[in-house]
Amino acid sequence: SHFSMNRNLWNDIIPEIRAICIEEMGNWMRIYPDTFLNDSYLKYLGWMLYDKHPEVRLKCLQALQGIYSQKEVVCKMDLFSSRFKGVLQTIHCKF
Repeated sequence: SHFSMNRNLWNDIIPEIRAICIEEMGNWMRIYPDTFLNDSYLKYLGWMLYDKHPEVRLKCLQALQGIYSQKEVVCKMDLFSSRFKGVLQTIHCKF
């Protein structure tokens, strides 16, 4: 299943693998929001915002940008937005 492929991605020692997984998860959330755009999957994007490698954080931000650009699904992001607001603001200030 998609979940089993990604549930341990934050533990992978190779940042490129984490970046690819986050990019794909963002694509799934954009294309299939009814299935993947929920707190069970969004938490992985949130956790990857704290990744020590900039490439992983960038892929995460790009995934979030794609999701937030879809006005019809932004309402599903309320809990995520409030929970990760601080880190999103911090990252925004760095770019």
